[in-house]
Amino acid sequence: MISLTWRLGQSDVLHDLTHRPVALVSLTILLVYGVSAAIPGLVAPHAVFDLATLDFADAFRPPAWLPGGTWAFPFGADDQGRDILSAIIYGLHISLFVSVASVLMSLAIGMTAGLLAGYFGGLIDAVIMRAADVQLTFPAMLIAILIDGVIRAAFGDAVHEQFAVWIMIFAIGLSGWVQYARTVRSATMVEAGKDYVQAARLIGQPTRVILTRHILPNVVTPVFVLGTVQLAVAIILEATLSFVGIGIPPSEPSLGTLIRIGNGFLLSGEWWLAIFPGLALVILVVAVNQFGDWLGGALNQI
Repeated sequence: MISLTWRLGQSDVLHDLTHRPVALVSLTILLVYGVSAAIPGLVAPHAVFDLATLDFADAFRPPAWLPGGTWAFPFGADDQGRDILSAIIYGLHISLFVSVASVLMSLAIGMTAGLLAGYFGGLIDAVIMRAADVQLTFPAMLIAILIDGVIRAAFGDAVHEQFAVWIMIFAIGLSGWVQYARTVRSATMVEAGKDYVQAARLIGQPTRVILTRHILPNVVTPVFVLGTVQLAVAIILEATLSFVGIGIPPSEPSLGTLIRIGNGFLLSGEWWLAIFPGLALVILVVAVNQFGDWLGGALNQI
């Protein structure tokens, strides 16, 4: 990590970023989303979980620029009089937390498996890669649904709802480790044959030191790029699972949950309940993908 940071500082990456409007705008959007998700209580105009602040007279209030709207609820209000903008900000808190945590879990599992498979080879490599091949035959969403269903069946709906966020992190995290493992394995196999690794072996350094201090810093660069791609996938996966009703419960609404709830009111004319959370999700995913594309090109130059 320190090596990569030093190389970034010595390269023209920051200069390139300031001259790439799309990447710069994407980074700005991600920073705004990240800050809003980190401290929703300070950013959101209304405390959507405080029932004392709700007024049913504001139910289905349209966006501010439409007749009957008010700038107190710029994106309108839902069926309980909750501010849609505030609900989106609190939904971002859940969605980004689940997505980032699941990507970190996938990264930890995948990098560990890839390092072991690429360095030791033989039986360890065969077992890990066959497990990866089997998992690749199933879509990530199906794996997440299966894990979620097994936990729900084993512990019941009450426990599932209580720990829904952590269960979703576990389900999405386990569904995404294969890409990291395959990428790190390939890079580790190349690095393991280089002179500096052979020298470390000859002087008797422990295997864990060789893996973590010598090989890992040299295989981590493509993982950063893959992580941004997987973050967008995790965001969409969490939203999809919540939209179909098996992800985050309404008591802890994510963007997917807000879209699912708002979808029920589309035909009755309250379009803003689903459109604005959906638009927030689209902007987030596009920003992650665009920034990831720029990051991949920038890291390849250093």
